[in-house]
Amino acid sequence: MYKYAFLILLGIQLSTFNLSEWIPLGQPSTAFGAEQWSGTSAAQFLRITVGARQSAMGEAFCAVSDDVMAICWNPAGLMQLTERHLAFSHAFWLGDTNLDFFGYAQKIKGLGALGGGISWLYYGTLKGTNESGDPTQDFGAYDMLWTVSYAGSFTRDVLFGANLKFIRQAVENAGGNSWAADIGLLFKSEVFKGLNFACVFRNIGPELRFADELRPLPYSTTIGASSKFLGDALTIACDVDIPSNQPAVIHAGAEYWQEGMIAFRGGYRTDFIQEHGALSGLCFGMGFNYLFKETGMVLNIDYAFLPYGDLVGTHKFSTILKF
Repeated sequence: MYKYAFLILLGIQLSTFNLSEWIPLGQPSTAFGAEQWSGTSAAQFLRITVGARQSAMGEAFCAVSDDVMAICWNPAGLMQLTERHLAFSHAFWLGDTNLDFFGYAQKIKGLGALGGGISWLYYGTLKGTNESGDPTQDFGAYDMLWTVSYAGSFTRDVLFGANLKFIRQAVENAGGNSWAADIGLLFKSEVFKGLNFACVFRNIGPELRFADELRPLPYSTTIGASSKFLGDALTIACDVDIPSNQPAVIHAGAEYWQEGMIAFRGGYRTDFIQEHGALSGLCFGMGFNYLFKETGMVLNIDYAFLPYGDLVGTHKFSTILKF
């Protein structure tokens, strides 16, 4: 009952909340000292989300983060794992680009939780031209990220986590490197079971040097809340993402599990609606659980579709093996 009241109040608050008065939409945010990161950022691929389940929920996952993908969303959530998780995610991104992710995480008794992942965005073969516009030799380009994660707990209901990340961008024979850190907190309500609050600070690190030019990383702060209903079959979540040099974005989503086997997901996000229209904010997808009775392992298969304007969208697929 109290959880329903919380979400009703949250919805009323969001409907009357003028975000532009707090953080001017379309202008760099100066919250949490982010003014030092304003301007054109490097490594924008760090803002591309990983995971079909998470994307289908409107990318509102900061306060959920209950699987290995927490590496990419809120490392504090790794403390919620009950098995070892091995994950792979693939996204058919815009144009000929593809984003892939491999990750592994597990809890270690008495130490907390450890995880690691590698993701890369490959741009395919690009047409080379000289200063006159004449064709030259084709070339390739990619972005890559290595992540090591650790999570622990202050108390049973207050979790923390951190990522250490190594970043590389490469175009033809040129490249640039940097490192960054993420810090995440997850607060589980002691009074209302299934109600979580979270906060994550992403991409805290030095500028990336590329072709003798230094550019800051895309620092951002995300705050979120989530709650479970119907015996944990239904999850509703909402995030507010505050980038350093882009408009603030609201994410909202839901996930419903039918008999614990098939999941239906939907969500909405506000980052593309001004440019591509209201429908571009919609996200949806499905998930499937399969139990290997002989071994007790569980395989999750997830799919998401995210539109980006007329007849353009991206498809994401993810699998997680729990053992």
